[in-house]
Amino acid sequence: MNPYAVLDVPRDADVDELKAAYRDAARATHPDKGGSAEAFDAVQKSWLVLRDPVRRRHYDATGQTDIPVDDQLGRAVNFLTQAFDHALGKSPGTGYKRLALTAVMERWVWDQLNSGKVAIRKVREDLDKWNELKDRLSFSDMGIDMLRRVLEDRAVACIAQIAAIERDMEALEVTQTLVAGYTYRKDSPPDYSQAVPPMPGLTYVSM
Repeated sequence: MNPYAVLDVPRDADVDELKAAYRDAARATHPDKGGSAEAFDAVQKSWLVLRDPVRRRHYDATGQTDIPVDDQLGRAVNFLTQAFDHALGKSPGTGYKRLALTAVMERWVWDQLNSGKVAIRKVREDLDKWNELKDRLSFSDMGIDMLRRVLEDRAVACIAQIAAIERDMEALEVTQTLVAGYTYRKDSPPDYSQAVPPMPGLTYVSM
């Protein structure tokens, strides 16, 4: 797929040109307006590639629209570092010696994935709202329908936001695999039963 051809823009098109081309192509290919689901999907994917500077440079250099694996791995390693630092922050000083390090890291990654699912659901609700408002709103003047453009821009922003969250979630799933490859030897709790001589009639129990 050539995203420039799909949106009918030159390779040096700027962001404003891309937005205008995307709006026109989305209207022309929308299934509710007589277009096909396949063509509409191609428009969405082309927009996501060209609006992202990293993905656009990658396509220009390689002709591939998929996110580079190395880029995904880089984000996964970044999340791994964040999980590690978060876990260490739970036990300041020498507390790391008795910390269930990998378990805390796994929980952090799980929380981030869950937050991503919640965020996507909220953004999808916003996207549906902007699209419904656009369908309900009519403009009788012969001039430029500015509100429609505002709503289209908001819908485009929602689509891009969902794609960004999904990319992070894909990287977090890689992080889960990375964390699962680690084990951590933590110190056993101290044995307080031998700390002081036992008093008659009392039994010390290890903590």
